Amino acid sequence: MQTFLQAATPGSQPLARPVGDIPNTPGVHGAGIATKAGHGFTTNSGDETVTMFDLKTLAALRQVKVGPGLDGIMYDEPDDKIILTNHSRPIGTLTAIDRRLQCGLPRR
Repeated sequence: MQTFLQAATPGSQPLARPVGDIPNTPGVHGAGIATKAGHGFTTNSGDETVTMFDLKTLAALRQVKVGPGLDGIMYDEPDDKIILTNHSRPIGTLTAIDRRLQCGLPRR
């Protein structure tokens, strides 16, 4: 199981240049970026959490328990929410989380 996410710089070369690792992200499935806030987020299916990290230092800032089936992730800038896709059974769900990781709003 993957337990870290490797951050890389964008570039014109076929491969991006690694700049660091974001540790303690067990079963990491995806990453979302809130550029204006200076934060990134990962979905970690291994421990059913979302990790918020600093885009400059890659340091983990917060981690919040969300639940089973974590998969995709995106940042919804107009609503300032992190949107998670969950492939839990019997039906998949979407979860909207406050970008500051202060609350969660499950949606079906």
